Amino acid sequence: MMGGELQVTQKYLALLRQTLFYGSWADHMEQLMGDPAMAATDPETGPVTHMLHHHDIMGADDGRVEKYLMTMLSKTDSDDPYFQEQAVLGAMWTRQPADFWPRLIHYYELRGDQPMPRIFMEAACLFSHMDQTYSVELPDPSIEKNYAAFMQQLQQYKGKPLPFIRKMLLPHFGQTYYFEYFFLRDITYF
Repeated sequence: MMGGELQVTQKYLALLRQTLFYGSWADHMEQLMGDPAMAATDPETGPVTHMLHHHDIMGADDGRVEKYLMTMLSKTDSDDPYFQEQAVLGAMWTRQPADFWPRLIHYYELRGDQPMPRIFMEAACLFSHMDQTYSVELPDPSIEKNYAAFMQQLQQYKGKPLPFIRKMLLPHFGQTYYFEYFFLRDITYF
């Protein structure tokens, strides 16, 4: 449907309409298919249609779609704040400070006076400590304090097995980018 293949979409919606759980969903999608303006504002299809305004650079990915897409996002800038936010997230996912900084700076320029998401500030704090090329002054001093506490506890458990350290730090730091960076690497296909 998002790619404009309406005959194929009709075929699959007809099949889904015959199922026990997806009939009403298929009806809803068929309504959206006939009304592009409604599809653009729908909570499920709106974000997808918004991203379709950008150049499609998808090619062969050797079966690693997520890594391919996130890497492409991490190297792409846009003047659309929504898309640029995805590019910053892509750079955070790939854990590449060299890609993160240009995406974040452009995102910051697009946002103006709006507050920066906390996870972006956490990534900026971590990457600035890893690579002294960029120095940041964070508007929220609690982020720097939280990072210092995280690193102190991380050092405290030095030499312990990774699953043990992950379990010990999860309650206090599980919602931070630092935790994700150090302990969730194994779920991002690297």
